[in-house]
Amino acid sequence: MLLASLFIAIAAPASTPAPIVGPPLLPVGTPVRVMVLNEVSSRAAHAGDSFVIIVDQPVIAAGRIVIPAGTRGRGEIIEAIPSGGGGKSGRISARLTSLDLNGRSIAISGGVGGSGSRPHTGALLAASAASPLTPLARGFNGVIKAGEILDAELAEAILP
Repeated sequence: MLLASLFIAIAAPASTPAPIVGPPLLPVGTPVRVMVLNEVSSRAAHAGDSFVIIVDQPVIAAGRIVIPAGTRGRGEIIEAIPSGGGGKSGRISARLTSLDLNGRSIAISGGVGGSGSRPHTGALLAASAASPLTPLARGFNGVIKAGEILDAELAEAILP
């Protein structure tokens, strides 16, 4: 009988350890610096269009790189209004939505926007106001420039 209970104890599978519960490796709100990969202009973009961003600097926690530089992500155009006649400037605004990390989409938050503007001097303004061609002049489009650095933050925690 003793031999039988010893055999059962040896043959019984070990129980699986409980998962380790603790603080996230990267909590919500962790800053992530990203860069716009290609220029986006209010001339061609529309609300709902997406654009590519990449992580500009690695995000490190516990002495290891959790989000490497070069990690791709996405942003989404919220509004794109092209320039108009009479020198009316265009506008563009976008939000940062996600990073693609090891096959998983990680939610981020942040935004960017711009309007088409050009430097003006008093003489240039006076000359353009006096010109009969002013109603035909087009303003500049709103642009999010390629290489523009943006500040985002994690909108969800990354667990160990």
